[in-house]
Amino acid sequence: MTIVYEFALNEKTRKLLRTEEIFLQFYAIRKNLAQHHENACFSTLFTIMMCASKTDLKLEIIQELSKYLTRLHSMNRTQNNIAEITEIEKTQKKLSRFSIPHGMAFGSNKFLQEIKANESGPYGILSCDIPRLKYWLTLTTNAEKKAYFSKLIKPYEIIFHGANILLNILRKSVKHTNKITENGTSQIRLDSQKKHDIAVLTTDQKNKFTPHIAANQFALSITFTEQKEFSRVLKPLKYKLGLGAL
Repeated sequence: MTIVYEFALNEKTRKLLRTEEIFLQFYAIRKNLAQHHENACFSTLFTIMMCASKTDLKLEIIQELSKYLTRLHSMNRTQNNIAEITEIEKTQKKLSRFSIPHGMAFGSNKFLQEIKANESGPYGILSCDIPRLKYWLTLTTNAEKKAYFSKLIKPYEIIFHGANILLNILRKSVKHTNKITENGTSQIRLDSQKKHDIAVLTTDQKNKFTPHIAANQFALSITFTEQKEFSRVLKPLKYKLGLGAL
């Protein structure tokens, strides 16, 4: 077994990775919804509402999809190529037309307003503080709760879909090479003429070490530390490193 670490090399990629992870957290909680999981679902939903509603994220996804479409149109037409173009154009049009609710867009939904107000308190969301929530948790079936959360997340899912397409493109572009550290560190030179959006580092999970990357336009600096002691590893370590770009 291996552990794969994905390091964003710019803010654009960082936003995409964060967007993907917070949506995946929400979907995992909703899928395995059980008693006391609902509060985590609400909290994760509120995070998505704040992040996915940002105009700059939507515009960046549209712009990157447009750039990739231009490249696809310049390639030889194959069945896979045509299918990919169709999917991306469909997503791009939806993003352009769709109005993402801004911030905490609860409208007249006082139930959500009350839950959000309690979330920011020292104890977070607790049904003992919100009678409406206690009533809802007690009398709503699991299937009804899942349907309710699905309805709330629906306006934001096009953002997840667009980010997911870009991350799949990015991950496919990564080329891996075998590396070995010197005294737990590596200095990797980068071609400053090339674009680099992500670094993917793979290690054996038996190595109880954590990699840390510092990057600039010209180089990556990788340092491995002990997982428990946080001290630098001084022996040579084998790992794989891949770089990719949109």
